[in-house]
Amino acid sequence: MNRWVMCAREICHSNPFLSAFFLTGKGLPVDRGGGLEQASLVAVTEQVKQGGWLHVFPEGKVNREPGGPLLPFKWGVGKIICDAAAGGHETPLVLPFYHRNMHNVKQIGRPLLGVGGTVEVWVGEPLRMEDLMHRCKVCDDNIQKQILWNEITNRIKTSIEDLSKQNSSPMQTNHFEK
Repeated sequence: MNRWVMCAREICHSNPFLSAFFLTGKGLPVDRGGGLEQASLVAVTEQVKQGGWLHVFPEGKVNREPGGPLLPFKWGVGKIICDAAAGGHETPLVLPFYHRNMHNVKQIGRPLLGVGGTVEVWVGEPLRMEDLMHRCKVCDDNIQKQILWNEITNRIKTSIEDLSKQNSSPMQTNHFEK
């Protein structure tokens, strides 16, 4: 299975070295503000239609406030899922996850990664969205599609907000003996 990720062109593809690095990791450049029909969004939608894995940060940018609230989600993520469901062979699986303390590993404004920082990760249950996916397959009105994309995005945001509020321990790391 192929894993793809979308990353901002001005950050991840700002020079030939970074571009080569992120393309090797299947990081497709996204032009923020470039619209929902830009080539990279069309390409990742095709990958999802074929059962590919797309890793998305639906806020569309890095939250610069450690421990701060989630930023508004971009409803392009809803469009990708809806378009993939409408044209694909199966309903895309949406697995929400939430992480915090990335600033312990990569501080904003610093070019290098830190060592020894703790990042906490919570992984939720796959989202049940058959009701919305069915509507994706039959909707042909552009205004109704945009409303549907927003509903999908809001369902994802609600699940991630729920994860962020959990009081349980973060995902445990497996330790293997040598």
